[in-house]
Amino acid sequence: MTMIVKPQDVTDDHAINELVSSTLLRLKFQDRNNIREETHGVQNLAREETPELIRESLFQMDKELEALLSASHKHGPGFGCAYEQARSLPTTFVNDRDYRLKFLRCTLFDPAKAADKMIVHLDYLLLLFGPRALKESLKTNFFVKEEAVALREGYMQLLPFPDQSGRRVLALLPQILFYTPTLRVKLFFFFFVVAMENAESQRRGVVVIGWSGSSPLLGIEGSTPRVPGTPANKSVILPSGRSVANGLHARIIGIHFCFPDTAIFRIIRAFYVIAIGEHWRSRCVFHYGTKLEMQYKMMGYGIPVSQIPATDTGVVKVKNYNQWLRTRRLVEKDPTANAQICECPGLNDVLFRRAGSCLAHPGNARFKNMLESKKEEHVNSNQTEKRDIAWSIVELVECKNGRFLSWDTKKTCWMIMTDRAEIRQKVAMSIRDFNRQSKAAENQQSYQSSTNAFQHHGGKKRKLDSTENIFSPCYIG
Repeated sequence: MTMIVKPQDVTDDHAINELVSSTLLRLKFQDRNNIREETHGVQNLAREETPELIRESLFQMDKELEALLSASHKHGPGFGCAYEQARSLPTTFVNDRDYRLKFLRCTLFDPAKAADKMIVHLDYLLLLFGPRALKESLKTNFFVKEEAVALREGYMQLLPFPDQSGRRVLALLPQILFYTPTLRVKLFFFFFVVAMENAESQRRGVVVIGWSGSSPLLGIEGSTPRVPGTPANKSVILPSGRSVANGLHARIIGIHFCFPDTAIFRIIRAFYVIAIGEHWRSRCVFHYGTKLEMQYKMMGYGIPVSQIPATDTGVVKVKNYNQWLRTRRLVEKDPTANAQICECPGLNDVLFRRAGSCLAHPGNARFKNMLESKKEEHVNSNQTEKRDIAWSIVELVECKNGRFLSWDTKKTCWMIMTDRAEIRQKVAMSIRDFNRQSKAAENQQSYQSSTNAFQHHGGKKRKLDSTENIFSPCYIG
């Protein structure tokens, strides 16, 4: 039985908590456990893909699509019109194998659900962006005038790095509440289309963060926030009655709402819980407290909190986002010439950059462990053996589908390295620098131990020098 929350209950924490609990209790125990573990990054529910599974699923999905179209009148007005229109176009992507695989991965290879989601997704593309969206993938120039300004403002951003489980992270800042519902949905579709461009992201899914930090609700002067579930926020629904949740083709693993512990944000939380619907409610996590408290809580879910694009006072950070937009436009302008651009590093990728640390990236942390495991062997090897060790590390990264990326300072983006001789040289330099810095750290520790007895001299404390281990694969040129 579905619990009904009355409008007057939005200020009642107990009623809202009961609604969340009842949603979870209606799930099977194994389903609840799977959601909890996947939200924490402990497991990934994506199925292991085989050629047989893919071939059979695509075949069954095609049959489901035809069945849905033949009975489209049963699914509400306008259902399937976009798909029918797209199939008659001379140029379209709707029949592409890779496009359909996105929906199969989103639904864990359920052909019936994938077919339904694809039709609803196309209906939304036609409604929001017009016929052009049936011919080509969404681009930044689909947004014009006020919409283009909203895209540049950065109140909705894909973070430049994945989380510790390799999932893309979409950050929403409170200022998006002042956008119209239609504009918000258009931005959602655009960012999810971008996030789902590679197979790894399709399998691992997306984490959404609604970040308010510890600042008050900042907005646009003279505007009223359109909180979901309030009269000022009219939901975007298809003529067939299907909601946005039915049309997004990304597997949303978790939705984290981060609010100050104040009355106004508890009311906002209540509206979100009611409006978000049962489909996503079971994956919602609410964090209250100071900025630091909320960051610590999210770190438990593997989220890179240092990348959240907002200051303590609520001002949006746009440096990384502006670089991302420039990169995005380069790829859109000439995909072939910019095929080596990497929009976001993968979980097992190794990053090389002249300045700044990349050890927070999971791939670089694993790379450092590889260097450490080869340290003694490398020290006791001749030049030929050292060369073989470097190649063995390259192969270790590649066997996990990892890539080697270097930072292009002119294009301000990551580039996929293809010159294997250059890759081996970078790895060899990383081993050399790691060994040198490890030795320096050991010498420093030995020095501090030997001078410990002399820290007090003449009644005065003597300041000891400290050397920070600056190792990072990103530091190597």
